[in-house]
Amino acid sequence: MGPRMFGIKRIKLSILSVFLVLLTVFLSLLLATSVTIISYTYYETSRAFLNSADQQIDSITREAIESTVTGLDEAMKLAQSLTWSINSSSYPIVQDKELVAQMIGLLSYQKNMEAFFLGDESGNVLNVGRILDKQQYVTESIPVPQDATFMVRRIDRSQVTPTESREYLNKSGVVIGKEEIPSLKVRYDARVRPWYTIAKESKDSRWTDVYLFENNEIGITAAAPVMNEKKQVKAVIGIDLSMAQVSSMLSRIRIGTHGIPFITTDRGEIIGHPDTSKTSKKVGDVFAIGHIHEAGQPQISEAFTIFKKLNKGNFTFDLDKEPYIASFVKFPKGYGSGWIMGVVVPQNDFVGPLKRAKEDTMIMSFGIILLALITIIFFSRRISVPISRLAQDMRKIQNFEIDNTIEVKSSLNEIAMVADGLKSMKQGLQSFSRYVPRDLVRQLVASGHTAELGGEKRKTTILFSDIEGFTSISEKMQSEDLMIHLSAYLDSLSQIIIQNKGTIDKYIGDAIMAFWGAPNDDMNQVHNACYTVLRCLWQVNELNHQWIAQSLPPLPTRFGLNTAQVIVGNMGSSERMNYTIIGDGVNLASRLEALNKEYGTYALVSHSVYQEAHDRFVFRPLDVVAVKGKNEGTIVYELCGTRSGEFRCDDHLIEIYEEFAMAFEEYQGRHWNKALRHYRSLAKSIHNDKLAKIYIERCSYFAKNPPPADWDGVYHLTHK
Repeated sequence: MGPRMFGIKRIKLSILSVFLVLLTVFLSLLLATSVTIISYTYYETSRAFLNSADQQIDSITREAIESTVTGLDEAMKLAQSLTWSINSSSYPIVQDKELVAQMIGLLSYQKNMEAFFLGDESGNVLNVGRILDKQQYVTESIPVPQDATFMVRRIDRSQVTPTESREYLNKSGVVIGKEEIPSLKVRYDARVRPWYTIAKESKDSRWTDVYLFENNEIGITAAAPVMNEKKQVKAVIGIDLSMAQVSSMLSRIRIGTHGIPFITTDRGEIIGHPDTSKTSKKVGDVFAIGHIHEAGQPQISEAFTIFKKLNKGNFTFDLDKEPYIASFVKFPKGYGSGWIMGVVVPQNDFVGPLKRAKEDTMIMSFGIILLALITIIFFSRRISVPISRLAQDMRKIQNFEIDNTIEVKSSLNEIAMVADGLKSMKQGLQSFSRYVPRDLVRQLVASGHTAELGGEKRKTTILFSDIEGFTSISEKMQSEDLMIHLSAYLDSLSQIIIQNKGTIDKYIGDAIMAFWGAPNDDMNQVHNACYTVLRCLWQVNELNHQWIAQSLPPLPTRFGLNTAQVIVGNMGSSERMNYTIIGDGVNLASRLEALNKEYGTYALVSHSVYQEAHDRFVFRPLDVVAVKGKNEGTIVYELCGTRSGEFRCDDHLIEIYEEFAMAFEEYQGRHWNKALRHYRSLAKSIHNDKLAKIYIERCSYFAKNPPPADWDGVYHLTHK
């Protein structure tokens, strides 16, 4: 092999190398570009789809909640408006035809409302509702008239034997069927139903928790109390809303292909589901609310479990290797008890089409790559051929063939592809005991011993009451009339004292002396005594309104209360004894009652009472007082009300009384100007308050005429 042949093979190897290099480079770039574009597009499009899905789910959830809340608001406003109509009605509730007509009219266009109920404290009930599917007469197992659309049920407990009647009306409100229910079958009592009890206890409009209606449907009730002039509940109006309507709304919601919207409680009870059979279950002969873990849908059960664990509204999870998207939104406070709107949808409902598009794109890409490969080979040859021709020309030069020139032509084309993606969608809680304390008589009878003179030292809480201005009242009335009037007054207050474990010691004219803690021990004697005073003040106020209407004089009453160690026992002689108490503590209670005149108050207590009762009752400090005959002062307080329950002081009043305490503290600390500012502010808050006026005068005086350094802040009384 000579040198010439070696050179030719080297040139062919070079041409082959250029072709392969070009082919490899172009093919690698094409593959890298294709794979990168497809992967990036899939990733970005998937993210866009999922973001859109989150927004869509969140939007649907909140719209469902808003729709549900709007329906609830309409029902509650309607219930509240009906209480005004009921209060203005002069008919007994079971005879109010106008109310029945009004309820039927409302049911005709309020499709989400199932029934109206009106019950009162006597157990009377007026119920207007829709006819249920396959409803039968109660007294006979036969269907009600086919055209019956509404039922009017009346339960009357005004007589000894309760009665119940039912009328079946067509859609025009015409009665087309009637029946009377035997008294033995009259079992419905509104007063124990959830909608009645919740309104009565709160004395305000409330929603019930989800519960089973009489027809075993799940629902809630908008309950609104009807109040009498004493601010007491006399009746309750209830409007039933079946959750079947909510489920019907959910069945119309479309989220992907397999998405499931539902409403649950924080305990997992299903109260709304596109499949209404999931909302209730039958255990034996009893119906119960369906549970999310028993619905036969593991995806919503798993989603709820994760939600309770993470307390996170939106998240994704896998179940049996399939990814899901979940969204949970809590209902606003006041609507349902822990209601939660949930949506669970397979992720493939949103990205499944994208996956199929990816597969199609891959097939198309391989076709394009094949086509590109042919194109690359073509263009590579267009590059390599000119090089080959140059090599041939060099070979000719090598042979010194320089007369002919080889023409070299070349062309290069670049092709590129770009793709873009889409985004969309949004976003759902009792004759002898009347003279002697009844408990004392009970002890004597039980022990078999006779009463003996003597006493023991024990802690008691003592009450004194007195009628304000009784002397002038007695001078204006005939003795017989005065006796009747006073007896009614004393009887009413005595009953309150006895009912609250108090022992009546004696009646001193128009005054009452009573005590707690004897003859029986009373661990709550101070609390019972304070409650008694508040109850007596309320009762006296009610009686005074009645007496004024009857042209009788009112009997405003003042009370004094003290707790102390006293001597309790039988005092008097061997022939006649009186079970009573004696001691300084008794005298102080009497002085406290009289001290009300100084401050324009009606219920004063000692510091010992305040110490034991300030946790449940509201007081305001009045003064440090030394009663006549005593040099040492004691703080006295006005009993104003309770901190909760009956006679509760509202937050504004409590703030006022707390400011009284601050003002009193500044006064005792000799900070006259600070105390004066407080009392002037309080005088504006409580119109005509004598206490504020007293301290405004004192502080103004002391600010100009400071007391001596040994001033102890004690106000010394010079009269009883």
